Amino acid sequence: MKADPNIKYLIWSIEHSAWWAPAWRGYTPDVSKAGIYNWNEAITICDGANQFRAEKPTEWPNEAMVPIIKRP
Repeated sequence: MKADPNIKYLIWSIEHSAWWAPAWRGYTPDVSKAGIYNWNEAITICDGANQFRAEKPTEWPNEAMVPIIKRP
């Protein structure tokens, strides 16, 4: 997947049932208080959190990237 610098991401923590807060500092259940991350940050967060999932393909990932899409 090619990174689009115009798309920003929220990170949903499946493990914590909350959004990543800004600046990689904790979690929040309130999406309006969630951190907004660029592609490289989001990939770094998710790859780090999900690094052992390849060994356990039947388990859910810990974190997931959610693109912020503006609707017309």
